[in-house]
Amino acid sequence: MNGIWLPGAALIIAVFLDILYFSKKNVKNEETKLYSRLIIFNTAYSFLGILGYVYAMLGGDLYILGVMQSFYLVMMDIMIFYMLIYSLELIKLDDKLFKKLNLLFLIFTLIVVFFIFLLPINTIVKGETIDVGGPAYYVAMIEVVLYVPLILITCIYYAFKDNFKLKKLIPNIVLLLMFIFGLLLRKYYPEVITETFVFSFYFLVMYHTIENPDIKMINELILQRKLIVLRVTFCLLCHMRLEHHLMQ
Repeated sequence: MNGIWLPGAALIIAVFLDILYFSKKNVKNEETKLYSRLIIFNTAYSFLGILGYVYAMLGGDLYILGVMQSFYLVMMDIMIFYMLIYSLELIKLDDKLFKKLNLLFLIFTLIVVFFIFLLPINTIVKGETIDVGGPAYYVAMIEVVLYVPLILITCIYYAFKDNFKLKKLIPNIVLLLMFIFGLLLRKYYPEVITETFVFSFYFLVMYHTIENPDIKMINELILQRKLIVLRVTFCLLCHMRLEHHLMQ
């Protein structure tokens, strides 16, 4: 089972991110909410990748394996949908426009998911190599081809809009490089499954580029303390003025 080492590493990274992120309190905003959904789906995606590979290597039924591959594709498309919404959130669109785009892409994604389950999928197992094809696979790839360029364009726009800050662009540069690396690796080692590792590594890089929840929470606590001090000071001053007035 030589093809399991990258999915195994992907699952370790995914679980590590879950523990790292959810073991501490985080500020509730749209960016962190979307990120939390992404890493949850990524953990399920990584686990399903390993499960499907092991099941295939043990000589499992091709129909059941096909169902597992359909869920695998659905997980991938859901993550790409949330990645697109995350990138749209960064550029701070008008609320009405953002909601319309969110609904539009959600409906399109649901249609894609419906057809992935509806259409046949071809699962190919040759030795230690697992491949997938058929109408369901091509439908899933339509979303990938449409959404990934939009993600890159919105992040590039954000970088230029925010005075050439490349911080938010770094994960997408990493994603593109990892995707090229994955294609090259699959060419020479077709038994290696690269998708799960690419996503896990992408979310690991993204963790260090999202607004630091700890720092933001500390800043909010400092602000709250300052407000409390100001209120107490104001009350004391009012009390002193009142006493002074009464003494006169």
